[in-house]
Amino acid sequence: MTVRVILSVVGSDRPGLTNALADAVHAAGGNWLESHLSRLGGKYVGSVLVEVDAAALPALEAQAREVDASGLRVSLVRADEAAPRSGEALTIELVGQDRAGFGAHVSMMADGRRRTGARRGSGAVEADDYFVT
Repeated sequence: MTVRVILSVVGSDRPGLTNALADAVHAAGGNWLESHLSRLGGKYVGSVLVEVDAAALPALEAQAREVDASGLRVSLVRADEAAPRSGEALTIELVGQDRAGFGAHVSMMADGRRRTGARRGSGAVEADDYFVT
């Protein structure tokens, strides 16, 4: 039986980190399914979805600890079964002035919720404050 786990990683960015993760997954007999790796706040951050035989999970954990010992913090979490998706994917790009609460306001706009009593200049985000592509 196979299981899916998510490797979450954070550490100082340097050459070879992605390779070290890939080597750890390969050494445990795992299959690298999907990943989101980037540089954020000067750090190498990301998540990797891995499928591995349940019996090999301890080997993957051991391999991850070796990568962790080299300066990259790695944690493993079992992934839930994939729920069926509905609807259409939406990709947006926003360009505008940053302000406190930006992410919360944008997610409310995307979710279709509106803030009542919001005025321009009050710090609330209005749809016409941003250029959306």
